[in-house]
Amino acid sequence: MGNWTYSKAFVLLYFAVMWPGPNVYGITKQEAAQLKTATDAVGLWPLNALYEASDITGNGNDGTATGTQLATGPYGDANGAFLFSGTAHSYIDIPNNGKLDVRYSFTILAHVYPTGEAGPIFDYVGTNPNIWHWALHFWQLLPEELQLRPVGRDGYFSPFVIARVLQLNAWNYVGCTYDSETGMASIWGNGELARELHIGVAEVASQHRVRVGAKNGGDRCFAGRIACLQLYDYAMTQEQIAAARDACKGSSTYGGAQEECRRQGGLVAIPRDEEEQLKLAFLKNCVSRDAQFWLGIRKTAGDWRDDRGTALGSFTSWASGEPDNGMDCAHIVFGDKEGERRDKWADANCLLQFRYVCEIEDGEWLERDPSWVVDSAGTPWVHKGWTFDAAKALDGNTGTYWNPQGTDRYYNNCWEDVVTVTNVQGGTDERQEFGGFQGTARYWRFLITETNGGYQPWLRELDFYGVDLNLKTKYGAISVNLVTNLCSHVIFVHS
Repeated sequence: MGNWTYSKAFVLLYFAVMWPGPNVYGITKQEAAQLKTATDAVGLWPLNALYEASDITGNGNDGTATGTQLATGPYGDANGAFLFSGTAHSYIDIPNNGKLDVRYSFTILAHVYPTGEAGPIFDYVGTNPNIWHWALHFWQLLPEELQLRPVGRDGYFSPFVIARVLQLNAWNYVGCTYDSETGMASIWGNGELARELHIGVAEVASQHRVRVGAKNGGDRCFAGRIACLQLYDYAMTQEQIAAARDACKGSSTYGGAQEECRRQGGLVAIPRDEEEQLKLAFLKNCVSRDAQFWLGIRKTAGDWRDDRGTALGSFTSWASGEPDNGMDCAHIVFGDKEGERRDKWADANCLLQFRYVCEIEDGEWLERDPSWVVDSAGTPWVHKGWTFDAAKALDGNTGTYWNPQGTDRYYNNCWEDVVTVTNVQGGTDERQEFGGFQGTARYWRFLITETNGGYQPWLRELDFYGVDLNLKTKYGAISVNLVTNLCSHVIFVHS
C-alpha cells in the first residue's frame, strides 16, 4: 500500500495501490523461513488450547493426551502449552502412519519449561528387546542436561550426545539434529549450537509410534510444560532453527495482530476487491486451512473501517447472514469449511485468538521536485520578492507555502474523483494523514474545495509515497510465486 502526503496545514491523502501485480503478499525474511519450515514439517503439534495435541501439518498423526493440563505458554499466552505432572500417567501418545519415519536425517524442536529432573521430550517407542526397547529419543537427562541418542534401525545402540543447556523453571527453546550424510548429531539451546558429536548411524530407528512425557515401563517422567513440538526429516541449519522458533506463534487478539503488523510497518490485511479477496484466501489457506484469520477492519460508530480510518468501501465478501453477532471485529471463515461460508467474512469478538496476514507497506518517500507542478489554480501571492506558487509545496521547505489568490471558484470537468476528505483539523500546523483511495494515473490533482476559515489555503508541503508496481510485498517478504511453490505440497483439494 502506498500513500501520498499533504502535510503541515491541511491534508494527507493515501495513494493506495494495494498488492499490485502478481506478487501480492509479502513477509520478512525470517517469516518467509517460518512459512517454509511450517510447510516442511512432517509433524507439528502446537500443544495449546486451539489445536490441543493435533498434528497441524495435515499428515494425520494427531496425538492423544492423558493426564495433562493446559498451562501458560512460552509467549505468556494462556493455555499455550501442555503441563505434564512428572508421573507415568501423564503423557501424549502420537501414532506413526509412516510420515514420522524420518529414517535418515532429522530435526526435533520444542519449547520446554522443565520443573523436574528427567524425562522424555520426544521418544520413539522401540520394539527391539535386545536394546531394551529403545529407539531414537530426545530427553531431559538431568535437571540442566539434554540427551540425544539416534539409535540405529539395525539395533545399533549408538553413542549419545549430552549438552548442559536447560534452565529449570523457565522457558527454553531446545532442539536436536542429525545429518546421516555427515554422521553428525547436535544439540541446540535457544537457537545456539551447544554440542555436536560424530555418531555415524546410517538409518535411525524412527519407524515406531512416539510418546511424549513418559516412557513405557520407565520411572523417569518429564515434569513441566511443553509447547510447539516439531519434527522435520532433514538436519536444519542454525538460521532455519531460529526461524522455526515462532512456528506456533500465529494467533492473537485483533489488537495484538494489528500491533504486530504495525511493528512490521503495515496493518492486518483487508481485500478491496474480488481479486484481492481470492489472493488473501489463497495465502491464508497456504498457511493453514483449518484456522480463522483476522480481517483488518473494525466497526466504529456503526461503520466498518480499517485501522487508518478508511471506510470499507463498496466491496465486501460477507458470508450469508453476516455480520450477525453485533461484534466489532471480523475474520475470514475456515478454508476447510464446507459450503458457501468457506473463505467468506464473518464478525467476531475482538478478544478471540485468530491468525492474521500483514499488509506491509514496501514503498518509499519520493524525493520531491517543484518541476512536477503542471498547473495550479489562482494567482500566486508575491510578498517581499517571494513568489508563493504551487511549486513551494514541493520544495521540501516547510517555511514556504502555496498561497493562491483570486480562487473564487473551483471546477472539475475531466478529472475522476477518488476520495473526499472532510475531517481536517483547523488551527494547527501539525502533520495530518488521511486514507485511502487506490488507482493509477499519470497526473493527480489535489483539489481544495473548502478551508476552515473560508479563505484561500496555505499549503506548506505535499509529500508523495511511491510503490513499485513490480515489488514483492509482504505476508510478513515472500512473493505469491514462492508461496505457490510452498503450497504445492500443502493444499491438496482447494486452490
